[in-house]
Amino acid sequence: MNPGPVALQPLSPDEAQGVPREIQLTVHDASGQVYLPLQVWLQEVRYEPAQYEIALREISAEALLDGSVWCVFVVFASAIDAPAT
Repeated sequence: MNPGPVALQPLSPDEAQGVPREIQLTVHDASGQVYLPLQVWLQEVRYEPAQYEIALREISAEALLDGSVWCVFVVFASAIDAPAT
């Protein structure tokens, strides 16, 4: 349940450490090199059945699952920190 607006509170140094690196979401390339993204954004786009034909002009049929398309956007701190494309 969402408690609604809450006041900001200072964090202890331990709390400010964040998520341990070994359980953070990472990106791996084909060679197994691991990259730590700065930001990951997951977006669901829902289509009504009447719009499927329009959607399939821009995406593959495999991408449309139960009327939804899931898009993942990954941002890295710099080109050096990102996998080669």
